[in-house]
Amino acid sequence: MNRKRTAKPYGGQITTPPPSWLSPLEADTPQAATESNVKLTDIHLPQEQPRRYFDPEALKELVSSVKQHGILQPLLVRPLSSGGYELVAGERRWRAAQAAGLEEVPVVVRELSDQQAFQLALIENLQREDLNPVEETEGILHLLAIRLESNMEAVKSLLYRMKNANSKGEDSRRNVSPKPETSLATTEVGEVTDESRRNVSPNSETDPEQFRRNVSPNSDASESSNEQQDVSSVSAQKESRRNVSPNLDEETLKTVQEVFDGLGLMNWLSFTTKRLPLLNLPKEILADLREGKLEYTKAQALARVKDNELRKQLLSETVANNWSLSEIKEQIKARTEASSTPSSVTSTRVPERLKDITQQIRKRRLWENPEKQNQLETLLGQLEALLNEN
Repeated sequence: MNRKRTAKPYGGQITTPPPSWLSPLEADTPQAATESNVKLTDIHLPQEQPRRYFDPEALKELVSSVKQHGILQPLLVRPLSSGGYELVAGERRWRAAQAAGLEEVPVVVRELSDQQAFQLALIENLQREDLNPVEETEGILHLLAIRLESNMEAVKSLLYRMKNANSKGEDSRRNVSPKPETSLATTEVGEVTDESRRNVSPNSETDPEQFRRNVSPNSDASESSNEQQDVSSVSAQKESRRNVSPNLDEETLKTVQEVFDGLGLMNWLSFTTKRLPLLNLPKEILADLREGKLEYTKAQALARVKDNELRKQLLSETVANNWSLSEIKEQIKARTEASSTPSSVTSTRVPERLKDITQQIRKRRLWENPEKQNQLETLLGQLEALLNEN
């Protein structure tokens, strides 16, 4: 059930060397790169690696190919101050070379910082043809975290705030300036929709202002009125967004947009709406998704089962019997019809607890405690994710 791709998802966008934003502080410094053969025992894995799962069958096929043809594409490594090399990209080939019994492998040696090395490892992982949606989502989040010098939970929280601000801005535009001739839709986060890019041309022949001047020589008054309306609209939109999310600064938004433009797969809004909910699935479902044993639509159906034991049992039987989505739904319906409803006493206590917790947080001002601020950010991110679930 592995997700098949005919080409690398970012093959046309991300290459080695990486995009210009990989290391802004060292963008003008040429990187030394040499190719040679080194002993396999001199190559060490980094402490933190973006790839967690290797398909045993696919690895077995690669081992057979390596035994016959050797390593055709060099590994990317960087020199270690303690001696030897650290693997940057090509872990699957490195594992296959070990299993095939090779003593030496071809490598490209580059001088890379810790941040550059990890970003390159992430990018290589995102180029895989067998990349599953969970690893893809985690990889993009990790790239954003590195670029924003933050952590993944904080990045998730930021994306949800951007989404909420974007929704508020759309409402503001509809209420303040519902002019049908306005085709260029922009948001506070700097996003210009694909439709607007297609429809707007810098050519004066298609310029709405030029068009109005050509057909209406006495339109100065109406143009002045339109300009005043535009200024009012922009001011109202900015004020609305400040009220929704006052912590969104332009540099942060530009960085987020830059990363998604470089990846070229989807925009940040689509990623936030369709991909982030993936990471809220139960861990056993996530594990099977990551290993390609389960499709996302089936995972969503199983995740709706609240009973942990029943959900695990249904998951196991789904994978073993390769049930279709309709079969899964039938099984869920049959096995949950006789289950008891949640206690009304417990349900009525939830609003009271929420009210009490909110009051306690405000009273103790937890956000002012540096040790508890990160934990609070994580919990808020989880609540925001819950609120944004379909």
